[in-house]
This record gives sequence, C-alpha cells and structure tokens, in this order.
Amino acid sequence: MRTANFMRVTQGAAVRFALASSLALGASACATTKAPKIDDLSIAKSPSGREAIAAVQRPGAYPSFNDIPRVPTDVRPAAAWDVASNQTQAQRAELASQVAALPAPPTDTEAFAAALQARLGDAVQPVAADAATQAAAYARALRARATPPPPRR
Repeated sequence: MRTANFMRVTQGAAVRFALASSLALGASACATTKAPKIDDLSIAKSPSGREAIAAVQRPGAYPSFNDIPRVPTDVRPAAAWDVASNQTQAQRAELASQVAALPAPPTDTEAFAAALQARLGDAVQPVAADAATQAAAYARALRARATPPPPRR
C-alpha cells in the first residue's frame, strides 16, 4: 500500500492562513454593503425623511483626533465614586430596616368606617333621595348664569 506524502502544516502557517482568509472575507463583505433603498415614498416625502436622505448623500467631514474633547478636571476620582456608592448602599439598607419596622397598615375598612360613624354620631346628615336631581338642577342654573369670556382680538 502506498502512503501519500502530505505537506506538514505548522501552527504559524495555519494562523497566517486563517488571518488572511478572514481579512479577505471582511473586505469582500464591506465592498458589497450598500445603503438600503427607501421603498416607502411617504418617508422620502416627509421633512425629516428628506433631511435624513440628504445627510446620507452628502456626509460631513470625518472627525480627527483633535476633535476629541479634553478629559474634564472637575469630576471626582473613581475612589470617591466608590465611597459615595457604599454610602448610598448603607443608607438604602438603613431605610429598608426602618420601613420593615413600621407597623402594618390597617386593612379592615368596615371596622374603620363603623368607628368613624360612631365617633361622628348625629353630625352626619343622610343623603337626600333626590340629591342627584338637585345637583343637576344647580349645575343647570350655574350654566345659565355663566357669561362667556370676551372674544380675543
């Protein structure tokens, strides 16, 4: 039986081949990428759509490294942010323990209403049977008396 002589591939050659093929694939992908065409004419007719299309057709100048803003000097250092964060977390834990120590709010509304009615006694007048019709008549009378504001000039 005859064995084939294969060329021995080193690790460096395999890495170079993978790098070259990925660069070629990336370059071909960039060359074929185009801006999408706008098929919806309502977008192209709107003012903001026209501005967007004009901006794509006439791009501005590319920024340079000189356009990068300077690092601000009035920002606290990272260690101060860490201290402030730890203080906020401690305050949060303290607030949570204070909230947990509060008594539960009463949920028995019927007992609350009965106690309030007993405390008020006879001071509460019962609602008249025709209260809704009286309120509607009062509203009609107010509307009839109302005068519209003068017209604007």
